[in-house]
Amino acid sequence: DAIYYMNEVGLDISTHTSDLIDKYLEIEFDLIVTVCDHAKETCPVFPKAVRVVHIGFEDPDKKPFEAFEKCYTEILETLIPQVKVELGL
Repeated sequence: DAIYYMNEVGLDISTHTSDLIDKYLEIEFDLIVTVCDHAKETCPVFPKAVRVVHIGFEDPDKKPFEAFEKCYTEILETLIPQVKVELGL
């Protein structure tokens, strides 16, 4: 459903994957963004200090199409501006 909705708004996420965080622990990130409360609670400690932004969104999976639209809108209106502030953009 997410792939279908994102195609509707002009974004192709068909090649995106969900990976375990272990795959990325050696990378030095400038900013970590979490979008679900489970991730916030279980987010690992990274070897170097890193800024973390958490804004939780209700998972639209297995919900009507409108739930994807609501989540996408909330990300655009809430998360993206906060990430820009954190990055000084």
